[in-house]
Amino acid sequence: MIAMNIDKLIDLGLNKNEAKIYLALLENGSSIASALVKVTGVHRNIVYDNLDKLVQKGLVSCINENNKKVFFAEKSTSLIEVIEKEEEELSKKKKKALELIPEINEILENADSKQDVTLFKGIQGIKQIILDSLDYNEYWVIGVSNASIELLGESFWKNFNIKRKSSKTKEYLLYNPDFNNSVNIEEKNSSFTKKLPTELNQVTEIFLYNKKVAIIVYSHSPIGIVIENKHIFSVFKNQFEFLWKLSK
Repeated sequence: MIAMNIDKLIDLGLNKNEAKIYLALLENGSSIASALVKVTGVHRNIVYDNLDKLVQKGLVSCINENNKKVFFAEKSTSLIEVIEKEEEELSKKKKKALELIPEINEILENADSKQDVTLFKGIQGIKQIILDSLDYNEYWVIGVSNASIELLGESFWKNFNIKRKSSKTKEYLLYNPDFNNSVNIEEKNSSFTKKLPTELNQVTEIFLYNKKVAIIVYSHSPIGIVIENKHIFSVFKNQFEFLWKLSK
């Protein structure tokens, strides 16, 4: 008798117990469930459950003989029929998935429109916001002010610039008209700066990075509000582009 490896049946989509029972029926012909329990060594309940599955798939049939259910394997082409049925079901699921795509996109779009707002207080909180920008490829700032250096310290900004150079993060800075640059290293390939017109002097500093808008107020007890929202980010980014064109 030719022995068949059950792994070949498992590769076709049968579970291990289905494969054992189906192979036993192929090798031993028709059989009652109790006999299959002995042949396969599989628990009685599991044998019955998997016989039902095989019948549903069309690989096994059942007849009543002397008030006993006798099971037998269907013709070999039933395997192809099972696979064709699965392909048909997959085709239906694919069609339904394609129909759902517009609805899913609408849900995702609405989810993106939601915003996450975080409040940071104190010098350490502001430093956390600024350092967060180094995790991304580039950032933009509107209204770089002397207050940022006075409050956070020159050493912080010098270390920040070293880290920025190491991370290869590009920066685009719009200085306030009275900004006295004592820490920013304007590198040709990664740092781009301009000065705002005198009449556009900013009272807040606005950091833009990774769909986030960080509004920083350098008061005695500084605060920063970070809004994560792609639409709000886009509005502020457009404002930056407009101001960049007006600046020198």
